[in-house]
Amino acid sequence: MALKSIITVSTDARKRLQKVSYETEKLFKKALKQAGMLVLRDAIINVNQKLRKNSKGTLGNSLTVVEKGLEVYVGPTVIYGRIHEMGGTIVPKKAKALAIPLDSGGALPDSFASPRDRSDLHIQIMNGKAFLCEPDGKPVFILLRSVKIPKRPYLAPALEKNQARIVKTFEKIVSDALEKP
Repeated sequence: MALKSIITVSTDARKRLQKVSYETEKLFKKALKQAGMLVLRDAIINVNQKLRKNSKGTLGNSLTVVEKGLEVYVGPTVIYGRIHEMGGTIVPKKAKALAIPLDSGGALPDSFASPRDRSDLHIQIMNGKAFLCEPDGKPVFILLRSVKIPKRPYLAPALEKNQARIVKTFEKIVSDALEKP
């Protein structure tokens, strides 16, 4: 004969547990959102300080907070956000070389976004390097087999900066939930 242990919880206790659980979940979601917003704020500041030299601000503007249940994701919506955070090497996917625009002292106009948009360019070798040049010989793009992007973390430092504050917020929520009658 097997020994069974039966524990019953009164209806009143069940209701109280459900209420505490629901209220605690609401508090957790609110704290998660606040945590996400703290990290987002500092990530945007980091992007503006580390990456804004010649950019249009697209990476910083793409940072967002997404809530999913009891999880919050903070990150960019642009594909190149990860390469800036982690670093890495970029290689061409559909061509033999990457065409990197040459800056002439300011931001390049959108018409220079891709050499494929320009039928008047020709390849010219100068000092052992390949360039795409305008008809007058002025280099507009340098052609490279790969580009190494250094690590320029903006998310990890934002999380690290706010980690203690986030932990205290959750400790308080748990403590308050356990102390409620």
